[in-house]
Amino acid sequence: MVNNFVDKLETFIASNSDCSPDVSQLPRDADYEWIVTESNLPYIPLYIHAQWPMLHAEAERATYHEHRDNDSSGWSSVCVHGISQSYTDHYELYTEYKDLSNRNVPYNWTDIDAPYTKLWLERHFPYDVYHRVRFMKVKPGGYILPHTDGNTYGLNAVNISLWNPNGCKLVVKDQGTVPFNQMGSIFLFANNFEHAVFNDSEHDRYHMIIHGYPDDYRVAERFRQLVIEGYRSLLPGIH
Repeated sequence: MVNNFVDKLETFIASNSDCSPDVSQLPRDADYEWIVTESNLPYIPLYIHAQWPMLHAEAERATYHEHRDNDSSGWSSVCVHGISQSYTDHYELYTEYKDLSNRNVPYNWTDIDAPYTKLWLERHFPYDVYHRVRFMKVKPGGYILPHTDGNTYGLNAVNISLWNPNGCKLVVKDQGTVPFNQMGSIFLFANNFEHAVFNDSEHDRYHMIIHGYPDDYRVAERFRQLVIEGYRSLLPGIH
Protein backbone atom coordinates (compact mmCIF):
# COMPACT_ATOMS: atom_id res chain seq x y z
CA MET A 1 0.00 0.00 0.00
CA VAL A 2 2.80 2.41 0.90
CA ASN A 3 4.45 1.79 -2.46
CA ASN A 4 1.15 2.54 -4.19
CA PHE A 5 0.95 5.84 -2.31
CA VAL A 6 4.50 6.79 -3.28
CA ASP A 7 3.91 5.86 -6.92
CA LYS A 8 0.77 8.01 -6.98
CA LEU A 9 2.64 10.94 -5.45
CA GLU A 10 5.63 10.65 -7.78
CA THR A 11 3.37 10.46 -10.84
CA PHE A 12 1.39 13.51 -9.72
CA ILE A 13 4.49 15.60 -9.04
CA ALA A 14 6.24 14.56 -12.26
CA SER A 15 3.14 15.37 -14.31
CA ASN A 16 2.41 18.76 -12.76
CA SER A 17 5.59 20.32 -11.32
CA ASP A 18 6.58 22.21 -14.45
CA CYS A 19 3.15 23.61 -15.29
CA SER A 20 2.22 27.20 -14.48
CA PRO A 21 -0.99 29.21 -14.11
CA ASP A 22 -2.20 30.79 -17.34
CA VAL A 23 -2.30 34.52 -16.63
CA SER A 24 -2.10 35.70 -20.24
CA GLN A 25 -5.80 36.51 -20.59
CA LEU A 26 -6.53 37.84 -17.13
CA PRO A 27 -7.94 41.40 -16.95
CA ARG A 28 -5.69 44.05 -15.47
CA ASP A 29 -8.46 46.00 -13.76
CA ALA A 30 -10.12 43.10 -11.91
CA ASP A 31 -11.77 43.87 -8.58
CA TYR A 32 -11.31 41.96 -5.35
CA GLU A 33 -14.48 39.85 -5.52
CA TRP A 34 -13.72 38.68 -9.06
CA ILE A 35 -10.12 37.84 -8.18
CA VAL A 36 -11.08 35.73 -5.17
CA THR A 37 -14.11 33.92 -6.62
CA GLU A 38 -13.86 34.00 -10.44
CA SER A 39 -10.22 34.26 -11.53
CA ASN A 40 -9.65 30.50 -11.16
CA LEU A 41 -6.11 31.19 -9.99
CA PRO A 42 -4.57 28.60 -7.66
CA TYR A 43 -2.74 31.20 -5.57
CA ILE A 44 -1.96 34.89 -5.19
CA PRO A 45 1.03 36.28 -3.26
CA LEU A 46 0.42 38.59 -0.31
CA TYR A 47 3.24 40.95 0.65
CA ILE A 48 3.25 41.38 4.43
CA HIS A 49 6.30 41.88 6.64
CA ALA A 50 7.11 39.79 9.72
CA GLN A 51 10.08 38.77 11.84
CA TRP A 52 10.23 35.42 10.06
CA PRO A 53 12.99 33.81 12.19
CA MET A 54 10.86 34.43 15.28
CA LEU A 55 7.82 32.80 13.69
CA HIS A 56 9.98 29.87 12.58
CA ALA A 57 11.48 29.47 16.07
CA GLU A 58 8.04 29.33 17.68
CA ALA A 59 6.83 26.77 15.15
CA GLU A 60 9.97 24.69 15.61
CA ARG A 61 9.63 24.39 19.40
CA ALA A 62 5.92 23.49 19.38
CA THR A 63 4.58 20.04 20.25
CA TYR A 64 2.86 18.50 17.23
CA HIS A 65 -0.02 16.07 16.74
CA GLU A 66 -0.34 13.58 13.92
CA HIS A 67 -2.53 14.99 11.17
CA ARG A 68 -4.61 13.00 8.68
CA ASP A 69 -2.45 9.90 8.50
CA ASN A 70 -4.85 8.28 6.00
CA ASP A 71 -3.40 10.30 3.10
CA SER A 72 0.00 11.38 4.37
CA SER A 73 3.22 10.35 6.06
CA GLY A 74 5.24 12.47 8.49
CA TRP A 75 2.62 15.24 8.58
CA SER A 76 1.66 16.81 11.90
CA SER A 77 0.13 20.04 13.16
CA VAL A 78 -0.77 22.15 16.18
CA CYS A 79 -3.31 24.96 16.55
CA VAL A 80 -2.26 28.46 17.51
CA HIS A 81 -5.91 29.47 17.28
CA GLY A 82 -8.73 26.96 17.23
CA ILE A 83 -10.73 24.68 19.52
CA SER A 84 -7.56 23.38 21.19
CA GLN A 85 -3.93 22.73 20.29
CA SER A 86 -4.68 19.13 19.33
CA TYR A 87 -8.02 19.61 17.49
CA THR A 88 -6.34 20.45 14.22
CA ASP A 89 -8.92 19.05 11.79
CA HIS A 90 -12.17 20.63 10.64
CA TYR A 91 -14.60 20.98 13.54
CA GLU A 92 -17.21 18.75 11.83
CA LEU A 93 -14.91 15.75 12.41
CA TYR A 94 -15.27 16.08 16.19
CA THR A 95 -18.45 14.57 17.66
CA GLU A 96 -19.09 17.31 20.20
CA TYR A 97 -18.89 20.09 17.58
CA LYS A 98 -20.14 18.50 14.35
CA ASP A 99 -23.68 19.92 14.64
CA LEU A 100 -22.56 23.51 15.18
CA SER A 101 -22.35 26.22 12.56
CA ASN A 102 -18.89 27.63 11.95
CA ARG A 103 -19.74 30.89 13.73
CA ASN A 104 -20.70 28.99 16.91
CA VAL A 105 -17.55 26.89 17.18
CA PRO A 106 -15.58 27.98 20.31
CA TYR A 107 -12.44 29.11 18.50
CA ASN A 108 -9.89 30.88 20.67
CA TRP A 109 -6.18 31.36 21.16
CA THR A 110 -4.74 28.11 22.45
CA ASP A 111 -2.17 27.81 25.23
CA ILE A 112 0.69 27.17 22.80
CA ASP A 113 3.90 29.04 23.62
CA ALA A 114 3.94 31.32 20.58
CA PRO A 115 3.69 34.93 21.80
CA TYR A 116 5.20 36.59 18.75
CA THR A 117 3.00 34.61 16.36
CA LYS A 118 -0.13 35.63 18.26
CA LEU A 119 1.00 39.26 18.40
CA TRP A 120 1.73 39.32 14.67
CA LEU A 121 -1.65 37.82 13.83
CA GLU A 122 -3.49 40.26 16.08
CA ARG A 123 -1.64 43.42 15.06
CA HIS A 124 -0.19 42.94 11.61
CA PHE A 125 -2.03 40.29 9.61
CA PRO A 126 -5.14 41.76 7.92
CA TYR A 127 -7.72 39.47 9.55
CA ASP A 128 -9.63 40.24 12.71
CA VAL A 129 -11.67 37.01 12.79
CA TYR A 130 -9.74 33.75 13.06
CA HIS A 131 -10.99 30.18 12.89
CA ARG A 132 -8.12 27.69 12.67
CA VAL A 133 -4.53 28.91 12.61
CA ARG A 134 -2.07 26.04 12.54
CA PHE A 135 1.62 25.37 12.44
CA MET A 136 2.08 22.43 10.05
CA LYS A 137 5.19 20.23 9.94
CA VAL A 138 6.25 17.69 7.31
CA LYS A 139 9.24 15.56 8.25
CA PRO A 140 12.10 14.72 5.84
CA GLY A 141 10.77 12.22 3.34
CA GLY A 142 7.22 13.04 4.40
CA TYR A 143 4.39 13.68 1.99
CA ILE A 144 0.75 14.61 1.58
CA LEU A 145 -0.98 12.73 -1.22
CA PRO A 146 -2.93 14.56 -3.96
CA HIS A 147 -6.16 15.85 -2.46
CA THR A 148 -8.62 18.73 -2.28
CA ASP A 149 -9.82 20.33 0.94
CA GLY A 150 -13.54 20.39 1.64
CA ASN A 151 -16.23 21.99 -0.47
CA THR A 152 -14.75 25.47 -0.55
CA TYR A 153 -14.14 27.22 -3.86
CA GLY A 154 -11.85 30.08 -4.76
CA LEU A 155 -8.98 31.70 -2.91
CA ASN A 156 -9.76 31.07 0.74
CA ALA A 157 -6.80 29.74 2.77
CA VAL A 158 -3.53 31.48 3.63
CA ASN A 159 -0.36 29.38 3.39
CA ILE A 160 2.91 30.82 4.78
CA SER A 161 6.38 29.30 4.53
CA LEU A 162 8.14 29.48 7.90
CA TRP A 163 10.83 27.05 6.79
CA ASN A 164 10.53 25.49 3.35
CA PRO A 165 13.85 23.72 2.70
CA ASN A 166 15.22 23.19 -0.78
CA GLY A 167 13.63 20.00 -2.05
CA CYS A 168 10.16 20.73 -0.64
CA LYS A 169 7.33 21.15 -3.11
CA LEU A 170 3.66 22.02 -2.98
CA VAL A 171 2.41 21.01 -6.43
CA VAL A 172 -1.01 21.90 -7.86
CA LYS A 173 -2.66 19.89 -10.62
CA ASP A 174 -2.15 21.57 -14.02
CA GLN A 175 -0.81 24.69 -12.25
CA GLY A 176 2.73 23.77 -11.22
CA THR A 177 4.78 24.27 -8.08
CA VAL A 178 3.80 27.09 -5.72
CA PRO A 179 6.89 29.37 -5.65
CA PHE A 180 7.58 29.47 -1.92
CA ASN A 181 10.78 31.04 -0.68
CA GLN A 182 12.52 29.20 2.15
CA MET A 183 11.02 31.66 4.61
CA GLY A 184 8.39 34.39 4.48
CA SER A 185 6.30 33.64 1.38
CA ILE A 186 2.58 34.23 1.89
CA PHE A 187 0.02 32.91 -0.58
CA LEU A 188 -3.74 33.15 -0.61
CA PHE A 189 -4.46 29.64 -1.82
CA ALA A 190 -7.40 27.95 -3.56
CA ASN A 191 -7.44 24.56 -1.87
CA ASN A 192 -10.21 23.26 -4.12
CA PHE A 193 -7.43 22.59 -6.65
CA GLU A 194 -5.96 19.12 -6.29
CA HIS A 195 -2.54 19.49 -4.67
CA ALA A 196 0.20 17.47 -3.00
CA VAL A 197 3.27 18.07 -0.84
CA PHE A 198 6.60 16.26 -0.74
CA ASN A 199 9.55 17.02 1.53
CA ASP A 200 12.54 15.70 -0.39
CA SER A 201 15.05 17.26 2.00
CA GLU A 202 16.89 16.42 5.22
CA HIS A 203 15.05 19.04 7.28
CA ASP A 204 11.58 19.53 8.72
CA ARG A 205 9.26 21.75 6.68
CA TYR A 206 7.25 24.31 8.68
CA HIS A 207 4.31 26.27 7.30
CA MET A 208 1.47 28.21 8.90
CA ILE A 209 -2.07 27.83 7.54
CA ILE A 210 -4.64 30.51 8.37
CA HIS A 211 -8.41 30.27 8.07
CA GLY A 212 -10.39 33.38 8.91
CA TYR A 213 -11.47 36.67 7.38
CA PRO A 214 -11.36 40.44 7.79
CA ASP A 215 -14.56 41.80 9.34
CA ASP A 216 -13.80 45.37 10.36
CA TYR A 217 -14.11 47.73 7.39
CA ARG A 218 -10.58 49.11 7.68
CA VAL A 219 -9.05 45.65 8.05
CA ALA A 220 -11.08 44.37 5.09
CA GLU A 221 -10.01 47.29 2.92
CA ARG A 222 -6.33 46.61 3.67
CA PHE A 223 -6.79 42.94 2.80
CA ARG A 224 -8.57 43.81 -0.44
CA GLN A 225 -5.70 46.05 -1.49
CA LEU A 226 -3.14 43.35 -0.70
CA VAL A 227 -5.06 40.84 -2.82
CA ILE A 228 -5.33 43.26 -5.75
CA GLU A 229 -1.61 44.08 -5.52
CA GLY A 230 -0.72 40.38 -5.38
CA TYR A 231 -2.94 39.65 -8.36
CA ARG A 232 -1.40 42.44 -10.41
CA SER A 233 2.10 41.16 -9.60
CA LEU A 234 1.26 37.95 -11.49
CA LEU A 235 0.22 39.72 -14.69
CA PRO A 236 2.69 40.03 -17.58
CA GLY A 237 4.19 43.47 -18.06
CA ILE A 238 3.29 44.75 -14.58
CA HIS A 239 6.02 45.14 -11.99
